[in-house]
Amino acid sequence: MWPILSGRFRQLQRANYRRSINDALALNRRNDVRSDGLTLDSVCSRLDICWHARDVHPWDYALPPDPKELAFHLQTMEDTETAVRRILERRPEVEEIEIRVLDFHSSALLALATVRRSALNEAGLRAPSVRMRLGELGIRYLWSPRDQGSCRTEPKSEPSMKMDQKRIA
Repeated sequence: MWPILSGRFRQLQRANYRRSINDALALNRRNDVRSDGLTLDSVCSRLDICWHARDVHPWDYALPPDPKELAFHLQTMEDTETAVRRILERRPEVEEIEIRVLDFHSSALLALATVRRSALNEAGLRAPSVRMRLGELGIRYLWSPRDQGSCRTEPKSEPSMKMDQKRIA
């Protein structure tokens, strides 16, 4: 029963949001015979959000560096997936989210993406691993140079183009 009610509530919120924009576009509201107003064609609400990843759990502090780093990466990806899903569930008017995830200690950029609500609906997040699910949404991780190619948002370039870009830089 609750999922049905929450779905209806989200539809109502979306309709109210659109109605408020239409009201803002209605230039003449003085009971005129003709309606002088702007016609809404489309609207897209975008949310830019940036957060610091959590540090590993205190129980994991004693782990060797490699397993500790792996635990941190997995935790960060799971947190990112949860945050994106919750934001889109709780804010029905938001169509796009630009996310940036920063390192807990150094504030270095760990993940970057623009996630669209339609991509979340299309992907369905059925992939078995969290990394694959977030890769389907277009989230790009910047853990290390070897990881940068695995979850890319832009199409891969040809090797000759990569060489030219390296020479220019």
